[in-house]
Amino acid sequence: MEILDCNALFGGIRSEEERYDPGDVLAMMDKAGISRALAASTIGCFANFVLANNETAEVCKEHGRLIPVGTIHPTSYTDAENEIEECRDRGFKAFRLYTEFYGADFDGAVMRDFFSQLEKYRMPLIVSASNLNLSINYLEGIARRAAEVCIPVIVLNVGAFGTAALIECAKRAPNLYFATRLLYINRGLEYIVETIGSERLVMGSGIPYHYPMQSLYYLQTVNIPESDRENILYKNLERVILHDRKGDFA
Repeated sequence: MEILDCNALFGGIRSEEERYDPGDVLAMMDKAGISRALAASTIGCFANFVLANNETAEVCKEHGRLIPVGTIHPTSYTDAENEIEECRDRGFKAFRLYTEFYGADFDGAVMRDFFSQLEKYRMPLIVSASNLNLSINYLEGIARRAAEVCIPVIVLNVGAFGTAALIECAKRAPNLYFATRLLYINRGLEYIVETIGSERLVMGSGIPYHYPMQSLYYLQTVNIPESDRENILYKNLERVILHDRKGDFA
C-alpha cells in the first residue's frame, strides 16, 4: 500500500550537527515504507522564507519523491502575494506555517489576509495546532480562519488537546484535515473515524525530527476498516493536495 506523508522537513533547526539532508530524509522514508512526502526546508522556520522556498524548489526538483511546500513568515509579510503566486507557478502543492516555532495570532489582520491570499491562488495550508512543547492550542483560531475560505487546511500536532475539540472544529470547518501522529492516545483515532469519518485524516509523521514508525504501526494495526486505513495513508492527501489546481477541491 502506498503511504503519503504530509509533514516532512530537511535541513537543520537547533544546530548544524542536527542537520538532516534530503538523502537522510529519503533513507528514513525508505525504512518506514513511505512512498512520497510533502517537504519543506527548515530555513522557513525562521525569517527568510524566500531562501527557504528556493531551497525547497531545488531539492524537490532533484528528489522527485519530495513534493514542494512553501512558506511565509508572519513577521516578514510585505510581499506575501507575490511569493504565493511564484511558488504556485513553480509547482508547489501547498504552503506551511511553522507556528510550532514562532506562534501566530489567527484572529489578526495578517493571518486573515494570508488565508485570503492562499484561497485566491488555490493553495492548501499545513499548520501546527500547537507550539513545540504542546502548551499552546491554536486549533480554535485555525478553525475560525478555515471556515472563511475554500481551501484544504491540514492541522498538525492536534492530538495533544483531545478528540472532543478536534471533532467540534471539524464540524464547523469541513475543509479542516488532521494529521494522525498524536491521535493514537486513548483510542482517539478509532473514535474520530467513527464520528466524522476517515476522509478528514491524513498521515503526517514529522520526519526526520520524529520517527514515523510508531504512528505508522498504529495506523497499520488499528481496528478500522481497510478502506478507512487507505484513506488515511494515501487517498486523502492525493484527493486534497495532489490534484489539478484548476479543479475543485474535494
